[in-house]
Amino acid sequence: MSPVSDLSSDEIERTAGRTWFVGGIFVGFGASPVIAVAIFAIARLFFGSGIAALIVVMAAVLSFAVGLAYVALARVLEE
Repeated sequence: MSPVSDLSSDEIERTAGRTWFVGGIFVGFGASPVIAVAIFAIARLFFGSGIAALIVVMAAVLSFAVGLAYVALARVLEE
């Protein structure tokens, strides 16, 4: 028998929920600073540093919100 066929649908859903949770943590906390630095470098080429900093803050908040949405989805899948 294949190892996949031994898993119940509840176990598969819990595993999917954990995967989404880890993805949310990565996107929300891990990728936000990297995205912010990249956006700041690009925005600084086109705008002044003040506007570039505002764009970076908005992008970081958006990335963090996406991470929280992933975590919320993980909680729904886990239940």
